[in-house]
Amino acid sequence: MPGGRRLILGVMVAGLTLALQAQQQAPAPGKPPVFRTGAHFVSVDAYPTRDGRIIEGLTKDDFDVYEDGKHQQIDTLEWVANGQLPDDDRPTYMSSREALELAADSKYRVFIFVLDREALELFGWPAMRDALHGFFETHVTPRDLVDLITTDGSWRDLALGRRVSAIEAEIDNPEWINPKPPEQTIATAGCGFEMLRGRLRADQTYSMLEGLVSLVGNVRQERTSIVLISNGLLRVPASRSSPPRRMTLPPKMGIVNGKIQRIPRDTDARDTYCQNEAYRLSDMDFDKRYGELTRAARVANIAFYPITVSIPILNPVQQAMAQNGQERLARLGEPAGYFRSDSMVPLAKDTDGVAFYADGDLKSGFNRIVEDVGPHYLLGYYTTNTKWDGKVRTISVRLKPQGDAIRARKQYRAPTKEEIESLSGPRAAVIGARPAAVADALMGLSAIRPSAQFFTYGAVSGQAMTVMIEVPSEAVDAGRWSNGATLEVLADSAGGETVGMAHGRLGPNGRALLNLPLEGRDPPSKLFVRLRAEGEAITESVAVGRNMSKLAGDPLVYRSSPKGLAIPVAVFQFTREERVKFDWPLLTKIDRYEARLLDQFGHPLKTKIGLQHQEAAGAGHLVTEITLAPLGRGDYVVDLGVESNGTADHKLTAFRVR
Repeated sequence: MPGGRRLILGVMVAGLTLALQAQQQAPAPGKPPVFRTGAHFVSVDAYPTRDGRIIEGLTKDDFDVYEDGKHQQIDTLEWVANGQLPDDDRPTYMSSREALELAADSKYRVFIFVLDREALELFGWPAMRDALHGFFETHVTPRDLVDLITTDGSWRDLALGRRVSAIEAEIDNPEWINPKPPEQTIATAGCGFEMLRGRLRADQTYSMLEGLVSLVGNVRQERTSIVLISNGLLRVPASRSSPPRRMTLPPKMGIVNGKIQRIPRDTDARDTYCQNEAYRLSDMDFDKRYGELTRAARVANIAFYPITVSIPILNPVQQAMAQNGQERLARLGEPAGYFRSDSMVPLAKDTDGVAFYADGDLKSGFNRIVEDVGPHYLLGYYTTNTKWDGKVRTISVRLKPQGDAIRARKQYRAPTKEEIESLSGPRAAVIGARPAAVADALMGLSAIRPSAQFFTYGAVSGQAMTVMIEVPSEAVDAGRWSNGATLEVLADSAGGETVGMAHGRLGPNGRALLNLPLEGRDPPSKLFVRLRAEGEAITESVAVGRNMSKLAGDPLVYRSSPKGLAIPVAVFQFTREERVKFDWPLLTKIDRYEARLLDQFGHPLKTKIGLQHQEAAGAGHLVTEITLAPLGRGDYVVDLGVESNGTADHKLTAFRVR
């Protein structure tokens, strides 16, 4: 290596090392229990109180735990002081998977808000929005995992790692309360059975709640709070009457061979869909689903805190739909015509939660929710019941010496024989939840962190690399490096050899684009960037060349919004109002190509990606643009597949929608 390059590289690496050493170390995680082979460990959160206050200073000798009436030996006891723990310096934004991993930690509280926007639009959304703001500003601590989703969406939209400020900005959008109807609602709109609309809406709500309970129950043993804000839950058995028939559409008329005549209408598929949907909804036993949801929540240690909103009854049809299946509707005021349902009260009672009314004292209601998951004891025991049958078991906790029953986790599901054997047997190779290539692509998103001074992306294409540097927009707006800055860029191979070097300047807009010629036989694997400005020098390093291919280079990525044209980016995080453009340079002539959009687990999505082959120097480019409005929050991967002379390859690029 030439002497000048060695000197620059040495200075940059030294600066980077000092910067890393200066970072604050995260606290060590709590000590987990030592698990026994062939046994099942049960975690129980307990809330002993005296005069309305939690009793502190207890030991495991002060408790008795019973499972199905049989005494259990307490192996571990931990005092969890929610709200008093220091911030663990976790990122303010995490991927969904990282957030679920934290949710498994007993030191974190989990609050999930599920909102029925259709009911809130009728009730008076501003008052509820202000109450939610008050909760976020007053009660959320660094150890809380919070998200807000809606019943017209999917439980897969859950993203517990979101910033609270992002949730608040979302609900402050005036258009947020007016969602587009779900696809299923649109599909059935022309079927002509309006009286089944209440059943369709209930089906969507139950599916959302059932998915949430299953997801959280599989990753967490400690108490989880779900705040359900709606005008009620349908509780009716299957309909005994025959389902309504689809209304008959008038014949379609048109000109055929110069004559006005009837045009055959292909309605067979549509009629079949409508009739099947009518039978499906009519045969659905919502009272049974209500009971199953309640039982599943108890087993998963999930408490429901329903907040019932009163709805106006505007005409007889709406009144019939509102009353369809609700246990009791109390008329509020004369002649206001508002009705309030009590259908969600048993759900709260049977899951150890509390029911509230939206026209009541919401502040006190939210305070109660937080108090219920305040400081508590976490007891752990190995069950003496080794009959691994997958059945639900009942837990009771009593406080010595009087033996008074206290509030604690009530149930859990025992593992099956297969599950306990898989835990007790020899460990096999761990199979990841997502393909290795997808996981590797998603690793690039770990660089998205609030503390970053600037972001760097290096796109390798043959013997050249394009380097994009981008300062966070918040820093640019605050005047950070408003006079620009000088840049020094070095690319190293995995063996430590410098294979490229360039100099450039950061513009006042916080962006820079540099072209870096590459030398040597080995590809680059690490990129060092040193920024000098206003008496300071900052060094960052990023990995490059993760997904090398001989057929296509790394893409250049651009963002477009209603206010701006395509802008090259170094940080692959976007909003749903933007469009993203990917531009892959081709390294050889390509016979076949296609692109797919994958979710964070590598599953293909229905969103179609169209590719255009653009002629240019060499073999040209493949270009696509994706509109993000249809996508939910989360991480995604674009999978570009190319083939040349019988050789196939893939280029995977991850991006985040916030």
